[in-house]
Amino acid sequence: MSWWSTEPHGGVYGRQTVVPPAWPQVDEVMLAQSAIEFETLKDHLRTSVIPGLRLQMMALTDAWDGAGSEAARDEASAIIDEHEANAIAAEKIAENLRNMESTVVKTKIAANANAEEAQQDCEANVNSGIDAEVVQVLNEERVARCLADNVQLVSANTVELAANIGAAPGAPGADGKMPGGRSSPVPQPSVTQGTADFNEANLDKPVYFNSSLNFAGEGSAGGTGHGVGS
Repeated sequence: MSWWSTEPHGGVYGRQTVVPPAWPQVDEVMLAQSAIEFETLKDHLRTSVIPGLRLQMMALTDAWDGAGSEAARDEASAIIDEHEANAIAAEKIAENLRNMESTVVKTKIAANANAEEAQQDCEANVNSGIDAEVVQVLNEERVARCLADNVQLVSANTVELAANIGAAPGAPGADGKMPGGRSSPVPQPSVTQGTADFNEANLDKPVYFNSSLNFAGEGSAGGTGHGVGS
């Protein structure tokens, strides 16, 4: 279970590569807590409600004969079957939520690892002593490559998640495509005399998606029937 949410890379360059759609905008802790709720419901039904109803049905059989008794037993049996069906549904929902949690966590970890590599490469360029304008170009290219890698990472893991939770292949987002792509260019740092002056304002630009399965952008849901919302 996730006890805290994984934060995106905080480096001047690395953080530019972990923004939607290159970062899952989903709280894995929320998914884990939701899974626990459904697991608790499943356990309550199977360890308390259903056994209790079965005992009542047995007592009814021992104390009551005739057509009325048979009808009551049939009704009690139907109620038990409904509770068992609810337990099965709760178990499946919890399983899907756990799959979502796992996918979100591994995606964030991998994206941050890519971001750290880009951060180190850009810092090496800054400290290389070469012309500042050349450093600027090299770092913009490195950030763009890492961002593209992370977009592909999120897309691939979305496809994997869709398969794991049984989403229809033709469902929006199940193919990993991100409608509309990025809504704005990648923010780039300006490098002056070997130092990075990052434009903080660009970090908060949102990216919106209509897809229910793509989890890299604002406006998507994180429930069981929604994929890992965006």
